[in-house]
Amino acid sequence: MEIKKIYRSAWDIGGNYVLKRGDDLAVLEKSIRLSGLLTAQGVPVPEYVGKPVQADGAYCVLMKKINGSHLDPYKGNPYENGVMLGRLIAELHAALREIPDNFDCPEGDYMRGLDEYIMEEFRAKSVRVPKNVLAYCHAFGPLYEKLPRQLIHRDVHTSNMLFEDGAFTGWLDFDNAERNARVHDLCYLGATMLVGNYRKRRRLRTWKVIFRSVLRGYDKTSPLIHDEREAVPYMFVHIELLFAAFFSKNGQGKIARSCIGMARWLYRRRAMLAEIACVNETAMRKLT
Repeated sequence: MEIKKIYRSAWDIGGNYVLKRGDDLAVLEKSIRLSGLLTAQGVPVPEYVGKPVQADGAYCVLMKKINGSHLDPYKGNPYENGVMLGRLIAELHAALREIPDNFDCPEGDYMRGLDEYIMEEFRAKSVRVPKNVLAYCHAFGPLYEKLPRQLIHRDVHTSNMLFEDGAFTGWLDFDNAERNARVHDLCYLGATMLVGNYRKRRRLRTWKVIFRSVLRGYDKTSPLIHDEREAVPYMFVHIELLFAAFFSKNGQGKIARSCIGMARWLYRRRAMLAEIACVNETAMRKLT
């Protein structure tokens, strides 16, 4: 039987299973419970086999492999790709809203995370961030408190979505699932698609089409309120600072500084992000 490493903490076992390794037993158990609840609703997610076992100071668990590959939203029709991605997130959110309220998972809080995780890491490593960028993130507090909250994926990007022959086959990695503002999942996806592309004029133009379309696809299934659209520029800047803190904590200072550079770029273009968040479908189609 062939065993092939497919991620830093996952191995393909014979093409039919994936062995997943994690350091936190509670996180793995949360993912297993959530997988079962979503599977019961018909949501395509990995089906776990058995319980986690301890090995070499970590925990391992087996799950059935979902066939498929990752979508490159820049290829093909960016407008249609974005609409599809937005619709899929809206459908996932609808299923997550059906999860019982007593499901045990973290309560995310942007503002607490800003003070207790991001700023703490920046102070510990003497990471320099423009004061206006930090002030902008802190000013997000009152609006953030008004945003609709629910159980969210929290780590939505194209590497956690699988497709085969143009059809969606499944979601991956619910380890970071938490209750938080639902629009986070849309902005997180948008930010990850922008990394490596924001300084390339043509790619940036295509990204605008994709992200507008993500919002449109979501809105068609689950209408966004005005506060959520207004929150988009704040969330993009905050998410990039979150990335910077994460990489700094993991000793990857160069990547952290790159993230801070992108956060500064996003801050300076917050009007562009606001326009994208509020644009209508007619305007989107003109850009495709």
